[in-house]
Amino acid sequence: CDSSAVAGACTLHLSVSSPSDCAFSLAATQGGAARAISLVPGRPQYGSLRAGEWAYYSFVTSVDPLVSSVRPALTLSLAPIFGDPNMYIRADEQVPTASSYTWASAAAGGDHLLIGTDDARACGSEAECRFTIGVRAASESNFSLTAYTHGETITVQEGMPLTAVAPARGCVELSMRASGSPSELVVALTALSGEPSLYVNSAPHPSASAHLPGGVMRFHANGGELRLPLGPARADLYYMNVCAGASGLPSRIVLSARMHADSPPLLADGKPFATSIADRRLAEFIVIVGPHATRMQVTASPRSGDLALLLSPRGTGHDAPGAGGSALSAAAWRSSVPGVNSLLARASDPAWCNSCEYAVGVLGQPAANFTLLVTLERAYTLRDGEPQTAQLLHYGGPSVERAAYFSYSVDEPVGFALIVTVYMGSPEVFVSSTDPRPSAVSFQWQPSSASGAGGIRQLVLAPSDANFCSSCTYYVGVVADGNASVAVTASSTRTRTLSLVNGLPLKQATVGGEYLYYSVELDSEAGGLTVSVQSEVGDRNLDIYVTSDGSQPSSDVHAWVSTARLDGEDQVAIRPSDAGYCAGCTYHVAVRSGGASTFTIIATTSSGTALLPLGLPSQHSVAAGATGYFKAVLDPLGEVATLTIVPTRAPLHVMLSCATSQPSDGHAAASLDAPTGTPTVFV
Repeated sequence: CDSSAVAGACTLHLSVSSPSDCAFSLAATQGGAARAISLVPGRPQYGSLRAGEWAYYSFVTSVDPLVSSVRPALTLSLAPIFGDPNMYIRADEQVPTASSYTWASAAAGGDHLLIGTDDARACGSEAECRFTIGVRAASESNFSLTAYTHGETITVQEGMPLTAVAPARGCVELSMRASGSPSELVVALTALSGEPSLYVNSAPHPSASAHLPGGVMRFHANGGELRLPLGPARADLYYMNVCAGASGLPSRIVLSARMHADSPPLLADGKPFATSIADRRLAEFIVIVGPHATRMQVTASPRSGDLALLLSPRGTGHDAPGAGGSALSAAAWRSSVPGVNSLLARASDPAWCNSCEYAVGVLGQPAANFTLLVTLERAYTLRDGEPQTAQLLHYGGPSVERAAYFSYSVDEPVGFALIVTVYMGSPEVFVSSTDPRPSAVSFQWQPSSASGAGGIRQLVLAPSDANFCSSCTYYVGVVADGNASVAVTASSTRTRTLSLVNGLPLKQATVGGEYLYYSVELDSEAGGLTVSVQSEVGDRNLDIYVTSDGSQPSSDVHAWVSTARLDGEDQVAIRPSDAGYCAGCTYHVAVRSGGASTFTIIATTSSGTALLPLGLPSQHSVAAGATGYFKAVLDPLGEVATLTIVPTRAPLHVMLSCATSQPSDGHAAASLDAPTGTPTVFV
């Protein structure tokens, strides 16, 4: 600028072009907080920072005398594209720092902050309040920052995920501008909590009575995609209203919208994405990996159906033209097993690249409703009532302490339960509302093992706890010195219902005399469904009640009930020929014991594969001429493993494999006939 400066001024000229229609934001600033970027209400502001760098923003809230006599609550949403940005806020005209701030969201996973109307730290009773927001990158980061107050419309960018909260008995409105000549609007909505509904219209404030034809989607704490065809008379702007359910619970959601088939949705680090895939169809997603990332874990958890999971640097592998079986064989990383599929890509792998876009592919086999989760640096975000699996594995060399971190956000003053089911290893669990990396030296709570049961860690946190915090994010650290495999579930005491994933066992402890509720989705081609409960400690007289019509099951209301048994194992088998059977429906399950009990519950479809927790015997059955499939996750650095099977009614033919998920003749490493009544041991 020196040579072109006139009277001390310097003008920077820019030109912006694009081969197609493109909407974008542009802001120029210079200096520190004194030149902070002003945030436009509801409009994301994107930023890029190197490790240790700061960016500053400002936002003003003020009283609207026509609406209220107090300033509205402020919501700040910091969404990382990659990296680990942290947010610090002050409202006293001072610049926030990492050690001097009034509010902070400085945590891997805690990126949504609400400053309430009754928060006296926000300028007291002043009619206007200016907030200064500092964003610091703990590692090199790309991110978006959105500020809005209740009633303002949030702008959605094509394919970019956005986190928001629909208040109890209220709605949060979003909008997206059409560009080019789109023929379809696709809205993917993932409910982290609550039971929201989605309405879409070309006019503001869509609702149950004012929406486009087909522009409505209702569901119960899961997720899905709304595909809305756009006719020739397209609007310039489309509005999406997400409303909390009638239960009085707020709904925390992740929303992504797109209008062009060549714009796959972006997966945010640590944020779940719930959707579905049709038979033999391939859905593509994008993950952006920063310059210093060393690992990436991708997990696809089907709630119904089965799938294959694929991963490659973008432009290669499965995202090349042509889907189906050839796509699976071409991916750099791939997994195709019944139930949960997980991929771990490391910097030492030949196909790894930094500062790259990766394509994640999900192939329906035959079709599936599923939740997809990618983690790079941030914590797993737990969805209310849905288990999230994690593996802590050490490949070669000396074992070092490894950990997996989870986050769970509470939006109201009600308690929640945290359940950690251990399938392998002996991890410790630590919980904190202040430290995003809880450990043995930094935690507020440590869930205890149920008496006599080593495979479960359970914590029930009530508002009466001295450290309980509403409108906060809680962090869970699962720490293991060796290899471990776990599933972590968190659920509000008002939600109460836990989701059962096909073939994935969950452990739970109960004081007895109460109902524990679950739900399981059955896809249209799943065939039969079996729900089994195995008592491990305490009362062995467990009862199972199941409905398929949406009603809450009980001893008085049920379509199926388990036969009373005292051997600690109860089971309900639902067959397609049963009255009340419903393909493609959600089944509701209630379990009750007379006294205190610790038990394992598992739901498995006819074609599903059941996971065997190490060290816990379980009862199963197989129909004449049919085949049952099971799997056990073994420690690759552990000792010799044994499998014991005791047929009680008829001899069994057993096949084992570490290479295929469904061993059969010609595709098994070992096979053996197990006679009736005699323990048969595989080593």
